[in-house]
Amino acid sequence: MIGLLGKGPGDLFAQSRAEPRTGGATKAALYLALALGTAACGSTGQILTQEESLAKIPVSRSAGPGQSVMSGYDAGVIFANTCLVRGPNFDNYAYGLRVHDVTRNEVTGTFYHNTANLSVRVADGQCSLVFFSDASTDNVVSQLADGTLSIIAPVPRNISVTSRAAPSGDGRYYRMAIQAPVVIPEGARRGG
Repeated sequence: MIGLLGKGPGDLFAQSRAEPRTGGATKAALYLALALGTAACGSTGQILTQEESLAKIPVSRSAGPGQSVMSGYDAGVIFANTCLVRGPNFDNYAYGLRVHDVTRNEVTGTFYHNTANLSVRVADGQCSLVFFSDASTDNVVSQLADGTLSIIAPVPRNISVTSRAAPSGDGRYYRMAIQAPVVIPEGARRGG
């Protein structure tokens, strides 16, 4: 696995100025960390309770990942809506998932996108999202940052982003995760 985040955005900003981006995963990590510290967003809406939101999400014993490729931007939006802005302990994570065409696996509790190769799991004090992409690592990481920042900016510093090669060799699986409690930086702008 390649760790894509490790230090705070301020530390990486200085490094990214000193080293030009050349397309490697390390350079992508610098871009993501830098981008996660700057942007704006906003939206409003009525918040359903966790129980009301869960009731709106289909449940199936055979739910599993879809076959299509989702953009990093859309994956970042889903991660932010589910894992970052729904309470410090993911108190209402289902509210963030209910509009994203997912089905909950009755056996595992994992939420799978109905068409895209993407899953979300909230368990044991952690919220995580895994998805497949065949785009370049730099492109995916840039899109992840943009999607996440469209919902909340700046983001908590303790987000873990990793990737690994797909067994087929034709792309990578990316994983974003955060442990509870989620501490939203003071003055953060929220949307979603």
